[in-house]
Amino acid sequence: MKRAISFILVFVVAISYAFAQQVTIKGKIVNAASKTPTQDANISLMEQGTPFVVAFATSDKQGDYSITYKGSHKKITLSVSGFNLKTQSKNIDAKNQTLDFMVEEEQIELKEVIVQAPKIRQSGDTLNYNVAHFTGQEDRSIADVLKKMPGIEVRSDGTVLYQNRSINKFYIENLDMLQGRYGIATNNISAKDVATVQVMENHQPVKALIGKEFVNEAALNLKLKESAKGAFFLTAQIGVGASPLLLSNELLGMYFTRNMQHLSMYKGDNTGRDVTQELQSLYITSNDNVGVREMIRAVTPPTPAIPQQRHLFNDANAATVNNLNTLGENYTLTTNLNYVYDNIDKEAYSSSEYYLPNNEVVRIEETMSAMGRKNTFDAAFNLKANTDTYYLSNDLKLSGAWKKDATDIISNQAPIHQQVKAPSYSATNFFDLVKTKGKRTYKAQSFIGYKDIQQELIVTPSTLEDAFNDNAGGSDVQTLNRSAFETRNRISWSTTGRFSLDYSARLNASLQKLSSQLKASDRENYFVADSLQNSISRDYLEGVFSIGTGYHITPTMNIRATLPLRYLHLWRGNEKKISDSFVYLDPHMMFNWQLTARWSSNVMYNLSHIVGRIEKDYTNPILMNYRMLMRNDNVLEKTRNQSIIWFLGYKNPFTTFFGSFNLFYNHNRSNLLSEYNYSDIFTSIASIEHPNPSESVSSSLSFGKEIDSIKSKVSLRTSYSGSWSEQISQSQIVGLHTRSFS
Repeated sequence: MKRAISFILVFVVAISYAFAQQVTIKGKIVNAASKTPTQDANISLMEQGTPFVVAFATSDKQGDYSITYKGSHKKITLSVSGFNLKTQSKNIDAKNQTLDFMVEEEQIELKEVIVQAPKIRQSGDTLNYNVAHFTGQEDRSIADVLKKMPGIEVRSDGTVLYQNRSINKFYIENLDMLQGRYGIATNNISAKDVATVQVMENHQPVKALIGKEFVNEAALNLKLKESAKGAFFLTAQIGVGASPLLLSNELLGMYFTRNMQHLSMYKGDNTGRDVTQELQSLYITSNDNVGVREMIRAVTPPTPAIPQQRHLFNDANAATVNNLNTLGENYTLTTNLNYVYDNIDKEAYSSSEYYLPNNEVVRIEETMSAMGRKNTFDAAFNLKANTDTYYLSNDLKLSGAWKKDATDIISNQAPIHQQVKAPSYSATNFFDLVKTKGKRTYKAQSFIGYKDIQQELIVTPSTLEDAFNDNAGGSDVQTLNRSAFETRNRISWSTTGRFSLDYSARLNASLQKLSSQLKASDRENYFVADSLQNSISRDYLEGVFSIGTGYHITPTMNIRATLPLRYLHLWRGNEKKISDSFVYLDPHMMFNWQLTARWSSNVMYNLSHIVGRIEKDYTNPILMNYRMLMRNDNVLEKTRNQSIIWFLGYKNPFTTFFGSFNLFYNHNRSNLLSEYNYSDIFTSIASIEHPNPSESVSSSLSFGKEIDSIKSKVSLRTSYSGSWSEQISQSQIVGLHTRSFS
């Protein structure tokens, strides 16, 4: 690990000395005949031996200009041109200097020309994609066109990536109405209603922090045509088919003005289209989650590697209402309501073989017929002020989910029925405030949330006859209830400039409860044993003081480091709680470098410590599905994690060629090791105290270029991932190695 860190630091330093260069050339453009300043003359800069313009500027009213070169060539060419001006070019050294031009006027004989808008136009950190150029007759929604744009990728779940990294914001006319559920827009806004797709690189969504805090993610903005604004558009689609009755219905309403945005949608489908996927939140980073998840999951047929409509037998209904109102120039009020009903039927056959250390082979054959049903509803209300000097945002979210899975299984010729119910409820509120005054920035954040999940698993007939004294013909009933109340609070003060400092303090608290009961039922009575019950809590109080510093080595190169000091006090257990305290340093470092106008790179290093999870605190067994039982030793899990990420990106809007390379390395060290024991179809898993190191590495390389003749792009993506870890199988420690290429 130390070698990897040293290599990256040496690489970064060596590259920075080899390529770092910024040259500023300024001067005056004067008319040779009248000796008066020439306004709006075009000054372009090219590297000698190349035909591409790498920098561009225009002269002001006084004829003055200034142009900056960020490259490594020693010789460059500066050209002056303009309407009725004779073009002049000068070959010069790439160094800071003053260079004046005496320009001559010339008459231009106008000929018939056809003007075409450029396919991709760059303005600062913003790329403007001309939608009309990429749109074909077969393209219906803007998502169809996004898939053709070089540098942009749309995953099967709807996530939009730029340069192989997820976008951090999705806007319609510079407003974030959908709050992360942008699949609603990309799949339903017509391509003919969008004039331009803007990709805003290094996008800082908080106006008050622009130029103060660097962000290395991009955002996407849809610029609508004037014909798509100011009128309410209502469209409906009704589709009816056979076998025995297939339906595909849609109702869509949209309204976009400067002061209001509205998008409502209903979709019902049982033809194999997953219309519920459009309502998923696709933002990666989120500050409003409560750390509680479902633990019991039914064994269901896996998803086959064939097109979705060939295997998905569903009855889905999705409805959403989204509204945004502007309350003045920089204030918005957003409301999002979403409802999903989804019923999925699956049938499958699977055969699995487990090769154990004692040369024994465990074979499990399953013929499954499964039904999954879910009802979910969520409501979100956001009030936001986003000005040049302060930012205020308050997010209130309410959600509920009602899920049920039932599976009939023939497992190694034995019939089994399993059923899982999992209702859940949550409420969260996140407050965020930023205030700037000169070079100083003040921040305050507060999150509060509660979530409750109640799960029940019923397995018939019992697969735990030994535990329940031969409960043949009866049922195993596993109940599991989880709840959590969490609050996270942060205040900070920072100064900005070429050298910046940041001081912050955080106070976090969590109250979690887990209760479970595994019992046998003979349809009339329940049999319960104390050794098959858990009733535990896990509470913690965390204080964090952090110092951060940033330094702009050059205008195109910066480095930032943060050193948080964490104090954690933990209470866990049953009626008699165990108390523990911990102190950790969790450093983070990020290096960003815009090598040239086309090349960019960044490196990130992170060290973190995780102290336990309530999922590792219970000691009596929990039945996770009809053939898996889990328990833990009464040992607190402690994990140390290190990660390094390197990104290298290239873009050329003139040739529409884009490429990116990502490398991720992770080293993990824990004090708990998983022990697997197999008996026929049944697997028992325990966590025992034992050093447990693991490593993983992944990389991806992608290229894309637009092809005029087909109004689309040709792209290539390749990836590799590998991991190394250990586990105990049948009382023996074995190594696990995985590799995959695609």
